[in-house]
Amino acid sequence: MSRTLYIFGAVEEELTPLRSHIPNSISAVLHPVGIGSIAGAIAATAILTSASPNQAQVIFVGSIGSYDRTVALLSLVLAKESVFADPTIATGQSFLPPLTNARLLSNHELTASLHSALPTALLEPIATTPSITRDEKQGELLSR
Repeated sequence: MSRTLYIFGAVEEELTPLRSHIPNSISAVLHPVGIGSIAGAIAATAILTSASPNQAQVIFVGSIGSYDRTVALLSLVLAKESVFADPTIATGQSFLPPLTNARLLSNHELTASLHSALPTALLEPIATTPSITRDEKQGELLSR
């Protein structure tokens, strides 16, 4: 049984450039899932409910900001892990319950395959936030 590659982005504009680069030999579904981690998770879950869990591979693509000033604008970054971050957690104003998994490792096989195809891509942890940070001081707190 062949695997299906699901490529999700917040909006169609993030997916359109990829559509012409997917070889016919790959079974791929590209679908916008909305802006934000909650909207993205809900939409991706709805789409993946019909997929066989062992036969689906998922990639989220998109444009993001950077908390690391050493990462140049328009750099291609592959996530080796996703870390849930929030400025109020960084300042001690709120917390995650002890059983909350705040770190999620990327699929090593898929990440290695992507990195071999895109050798100039940076392989870095990424921060996932519940909101868009507008304040530079808050952004610096998240970079720690």
